[in-house]
Amino acid sequence: MQRRTFLQGLAAAGALSGLPFSFAHAMTQTGSVSVESLPKLEGDLTLYLGRGEGGLYENVLKAIEKRNPKLNLKIRRGGSAALANTIVAETKA
Repeated sequence: MQRRTFLQGLAAAGALSGLPFSFAHAMTQTGSVSVESLPKLEGDLTLYLGRGEGGLYENVLKAIEKRNPKLNLKIRRGGSAALANTIVAETKA
């Protein structure tokens, strides 16, 4: 066994040894938040949606709009690369 391979394996084992404990700690620190406990949204918001999700988010968007009548939600759909270019161009404008 080469020294470099041994050291790489040793480093990986050391890095992974703390993983189960940190993961368990993270799981106890996170909790679910009720939608009802969130503040209502209002104002203008543009949401950029890349294609490829198959429309799975449509019900979520409808629920957001229904719960937040003062929210002016503008949805821009398109290819992910095209939307990324649009966002970059809009930040420069």
